[in-house]
Amino acid sequence: MRLWKYQQENRAKLVESGLQRWEIGEIASRIGQLYFGQYTRTSEARFLLESYIFYEAILNRGYFEGSSKGSVKDRAVRFKELRFYARFLLVSLILNRLEMVNVLVESFKVLVDDSKATFRETNFKEWKQVVQEIIRFMKADTALMNVRPLRYCAMFDSYPASLPYLARFHAKKVLKFRDALLTSYHRNEVKFAELTLDTFRMLQCLEVGTKWIFLSKASG
Repeated sequence: MRLWKYQQENRAKLVESGLQRWEIGEIASRIGQLYFGQYTRTSEARFLLESYIFYEAILNRGYFEGSSKGSVKDRAVRFKELRFYARFLLVSLILNRLEMVNVLVESFKVLVDDSKATFRETNFKEWKQVVQEIIRFMKADTALMNVRPLRYCAMFDSYPASLPYLARFHAKKVLKFRDALLTSYHRNEVKFAELTLDTFRMLQCLEVGTKWIFLSKASG
C-alpha cells in the first residue's frame, strides 16, 4: 500500500520520468491480488471488496489498453492484462457480481482472440482454455438459477412449525458460524481456476448477507 500511495502522491513526476500506464495497472493488480490472498486466508469479505475496488479501477481507467503493438515487451504486458482479467473474473464471481462477470467474459474472449492474432508466434492455448472454463462454469451455474438465492436463513427456510422454537432460541443465544472447510473432487469437475462449482455454491450458501434475508421475506 505504501507503493500505491507513493505513486499517487508523485504521479506527475513518475509519468514525466517514464512511468507507463500499464505499470500503474500492474501495481494496482498486485495490490488487488494481495487483498484476495488475505481473503482466502481469513474469509473476511472486506478484503474481497478491496480487491474488487482495485480491479474495477484498473478496468475503468484502461491502464492496460494500447499494449498490442507486437513487440516482446508489449507481449509481456499483454500477459499481465490477461492475468488481470482472470483474477478480476474470480473476484467478481465470488462476490456474485453477475453483470460485471458477463462484461468481463466478453472482454476476455475478445482479448484472447486479439492476442492470438497480434502475437502469432506465441501459443495462447492455455488462455483459450481459461475462457472455455469460465463459459462452461457460467452455463452450469445458470442452469440451476431460480428466484430465491442459495443462502439459507433459519427463520425463513425452516419448517413452519419450528419457527416459534427458533425464535425463542435466538432470543437467548445467537449462533455464530465460525469456520468451514470446503472441498470437492470428481472427474471432469466444472471449475474456474481453483474454484469448483460445488465449492462456489456452498460458499454462496454459507456467506449469509442481510440483503438476502429481505429477499426471502419478499419471496415468502
